[in-house]
Amino acid sequence: MSSTLYNKEEVNKKGNLQRMKDVTIRVSIIHTQDGQTEHHQMETTAKAAEKESGWFFTYTEEMEEGKKVPTIVKITESMLSLLRQGHVNMKQEFEKGKQSESMYVTPYGRFRMEIYTRKLQVIQTAAGRPEEARVFYQQWLDGQYLGDYELHFLFRWMEA
Repeated sequence: MSSTLYNKEEVNKKGNLQRMKDVTIRVSIIHTQDGQTEHHQMETTAKAAEKESGWFFTYTEEMEEGKKVPTIVKITESMLSLLRQGHVNMKQEFEKGKQSESMYVTPYGRFRMEIYTRKLQVIQTAAGRPEEARVFYQQWLDGQYLGDYELHFLFRWMEA
C-alpha cells in the first residue's frame, strides 16, 4: 500500500481541465450487520479525468445534516480508493485480499478505521473507461466490527 494516494497536482492541474469529462455516478451501498440490512443510494454529476495512475472522479457528496463533502474516487484495474475532505475526512483503499487502515475524522472525534476487501470488480467500456465498480468489504471502527458492505458505482458517461 502506498503512503501517498493522491497527488493534488495530478488531479487539479489547470492544463487538464479541458480534458475532464462529465459523468453521472450512481453510488449504492448495502450494509449488513447482525442480520439487518440497510440500503443507501445517491446519484450525482462528477468530473472525470484519466491520468497515468488511473481514472479520477471528483464530486460533492451530501452527508447528514446537509453538509457537503468534496469526494475523489480513484479507480485502476486492481484498486479503488475514496477520499473525502471537508465536514468529514477519510481515506478508504480497496484492493482484493488486502487490509487497509486509516483515520476517520469527524466533528465528534478521530477514529481508527480498518477495511478488509474481500472482492473488487471493475468493468470497463470498450473505450477503457470505468463503467461499473463493485467492492465487497468488512469494516471496523476503533476495533469494533461494523459489518459487511457492498459498494457499487455505476458510471454513465455524458459523451462518447
